[in-house]
Amino acid sequence: MSVNEGLAPNGQDSEDPNALLDMYSGVFLDEGLGWDAAQRYQARRDAFRQKLSAPCILFGVAEGPDTPYKTWGYCHVPVFQEPLFLFLTGLNQVGLALLIHPSGEDILFLPDIDHDRAFWEGPHFGIGDEKVESLVSTLTGISALGPRNKVNAALLDCLEETDELTGYWHLFRNGKPIKDHNYLSWKHCAQALRRYDETPEWQNIATAQWDLRLPLDAIDIAHMKTATEITRMAFLETLAVLSTCTTETEVAGILNAGIHMRSWFGNSFPSIVAGGANATVLHYHKNNSPLPKECLVLLDFGARWQSMHADVSRTVPCSGRFNPLQKKLYTLVLNAQEQVEKAAKPGVTIAELNTLCWAHISQGLAIMKAEGAIIDLDYKEMPHNVSHLLGRQVHDGDPQRNYRDMPLTPGLMITNEPGLYGRFQMIIAGHVYDEAIGIRIEDDLLITQTGVENLSLSIPKTIEDLEALFT
Repeated sequence: MSVNEGLAPNGQDSEDPNALLDMYSGVFLDEGLGWDAAQRYQARRDAFRQKLSAPCILFGVAEGPDTPYKTWGYCHVPVFQEPLFLFLTGLNQVGLALLIHPSGEDILFLPDIDHDRAFWEGPHFGIGDEKVESLVSTLTGISALGPRNKVNAALLDCLEETDELTGYWHLFRNGKPIKDHNYLSWKHCAQALRRYDETPEWQNIATAQWDLRLPLDAIDIAHMKTATEITRMAFLETLAVLSTCTTETEVAGILNAGIHMRSWFGNSFPSIVAGGANATVLHYHKNNSPLPKECLVLLDFGARWQSMHADVSRTVPCSGRFNPLQKKLYTLVLNAQEQVEKAAKPGVTIAELNTLCWAHISQGLAIMKAEGAIIDLDYKEMPHNVSHLLGRQVHDGDPQRNYRDMPLTPGLMITNEPGLYGRFQMIIAGHVYDEAIGIRIEDDLLITQTGVENLSLSIPKTIEDLEALFT
């Protein structure tokens, strides 16, 4: 179709192609490529197709943030699609399915056009309007469309040629399925086929697709850098007024505003603003306590841009100055982070980075104990992994993180986030310091051919740089 022939939400034709893209930006992620995005998604599907020995059925999420009367918590708005489905189509809408065939004859299944829903939620893609259907095909590069309720019929057609089908579901380490929407949708299909006396051999594509989806390409990396730059600016704006803030809520409001005013994609995840002892809670989200001036405040935050998520942590003194105990502990964590960054490169595993990081911190704490410090940790040696994969999800890769034992490869994004959490008491220069402290310093590292590129390096983190921002 001509790009000028798309339908506006009110049923009127849009004369401006860019306005049409903007109109549907909530349900189609063009990754900044505009009308050329279809080529990128087609190339991804073609690469995915090479991993298939049989037709593959994939499902988008069944519920979204606007689904009435449902408890919904799959991901974060405004982009909520299942990551593999988003990677292959760019479609950010509920109730979709995609049949990818080794022959290249793909079919996208959509719900019927719902004009009442469009009135409440805005434009969406569906079956029943030729212009909308043509627009979907133009944007995604998928020419064959079908109604969502015809998925099983299409699979039956496939079974006339083969006795195998491919699905997508995640497994726990014990081999049992994780019963998310991927598994439930696949199970529903399998049960429906059995009613037709069809019991194909199902292959699971979950493991095979990671090396295609997880490494970032040049466009992804550019988006990640944009997300990180937005994160940096929001952090600097927050620190400029932090000394005037009296509650975590104030700080969170300033930090989140700095992100949202620059990115309609919003936060990568709900920001953590944890002062004093609250920072010893790893996923603290209450963000409503007073901020004593003598405490440290841990900020864990990040902006999303297109499909990429930044994930950064900084720990700063509310007073603008680290006290001697805070400085000693912060330096220990920062040194551990530097050691991890030096060690990270292709061939190294996250498990090995874990060993390096937490051994370094344990050794530092042992030295402090020898100097008379009393240290009470809520864990033994490792409070959390020092790294996780980062990309189309904040915690990307397999949900069970089996990737910890797999060698890193160029193009992967990982976090580098050593932390220290507990109660610490120590006499320094005749003064007794006794505090519950949580410290986490987190950067985003792109694995390169020879090492890493620290995308968040420009976000201040040394004691000198942080204190200078308060003067």
